Amino acid sequence: SFPTRRSSDLNVEMTAYGDCWLEVKADGKDIFEGMLKAKDVKFFEANEKLVVKYGNVGVMEVKVNGEPVSMQGEQGVAIKTYTK
Repeated sequence: SFPTRRSSDLNVEMTAYGDCWLEVKADGKDIFEGMLKAKDVKFFEANEKLVVKYGNVGVMEVKVNGEPVSMQGEQGVAIKTYTK
């Protein structure tokens, strides 16, 4: 089962398979900006909405509330919005 870290409504798990710069906003607030390297795993939480800007979306694997999100065929810079 998905590990509950806190009682947020939206839990996003990201795994990098190469270098990817990220900028993350949770409910309109900047919460992370930085580089992920291969094998890095990050967890982000929000109540309503998480907006992620990827520098290299093709190397990322993303799960929202434990469910995989398809990034099939996507490359380069992308902005994704995840909601509960």
